[in-house]
Amino acid sequence: KDKRERTEKKKRKRKRMEKDFFGLEIPRSEIHLLTRIGVDESGKSKGRWSQVYKGRCYGMDVVVKVPIDISDNKLDDFMNEVKLLSKIHHPNICLFLGASLQPPVYYLVTELLDGDLGSLLKDKEINLTLFQRLKLSHDVCLGMIIVHTNHIIHRDLKPENCLIHNETGRVKIADFGYSTLRAGVSSKRQCGTLMFMAPEIMKGTDYDEKVDVYSFSMLLITILTRKDPYDRRQFEGVQDFVVAVTRGLRPNIPPNTPSGLKQLLQQCWNADPISRPSFKEIEPKLTNVMAEVAIKDVKTRNYWFEYFGDRLSV
Repeated sequence: KDKRERTEKKKRKRKRMEKDFFGLEIPRSEIHLLTRIGVDESGKSKGRWSQVYKGRCYGMDVVVKVPIDISDNKLDDFMNEVKLLSKIHHPNICLFLGASLQPPVYYLVTELLDGDLGSLLKDKEINLTLFQRLKLSHDVCLGMIIVHTNHIIHRDLKPENCLIHNETGRVKIADFGYSTLRAGVSSKRQCGTLMFMAPEIMKGTDYDEKVDVYSFSMLLITILTRKDPYDRRQFEGVQDFVVAVTRGLRPNIPPNTPSGLKQLLQQCWNADPISRPSFKEIEPKLTNVMAEVAIKDVKTRNYWFEYFGDRLSV
């Protein structure tokens, strides 16, 4: 009886999926897996719940995400990611192409990009000016404006989930596997990457989209310094790190950081989520810092701030 009920439940879920994702489904025969990507040096997948492949779909090179665990809960998470990706289209968000929803194997297909922000920052042979680093941050900010406008909380914003399009230099936000629709309700689910995780998630208290703003501050300091926000060696373990952050520890800001950028970092990693700015408020602040860095002539800079400094560039 239990087995029959589970079978019927899966059939009903399949029918709902077909209805929800009508027009988004790609025939399995059109998706061809080529090589595994997103693995560490030992060949182990970096993702806990999925494997990622370079593939071909309708004659294009693509990325194919394949969930490892297809238990009911994990399948729901996968379907949630498909649903969220289908809602958002923007130059700074990785392009969702469709999904194959034929059990027992499921595929999520997105555009293939050239690398991720984490790898770029670690490559010391690539010189990045301060302006270029601010431009990378600005791209992420633009993408996150759209994410939050669609009432989505990303919950795992970090360099490895920000992909790079080499030809344009544009950053695109990816991996919405931990994301959720806010829908006006706070959450307590603990997820994300510890180094970039907001203190309210660590404490298991209610949180909202402002956790992404905190993660953005850790991303911003990582882009600025090209180092992890914290030195792992200074902590005895995970619990030691959690206690330090929830008690107010924050990364060191380099002394030569523009004052506007320093102030922005401190606002974004404020312990009080209500005091953190929204991404719509962050964007003009970043734009002003970029102008300050790019325009060396004082008169020209003053002119820019007088006529453009208070305007959104979104």
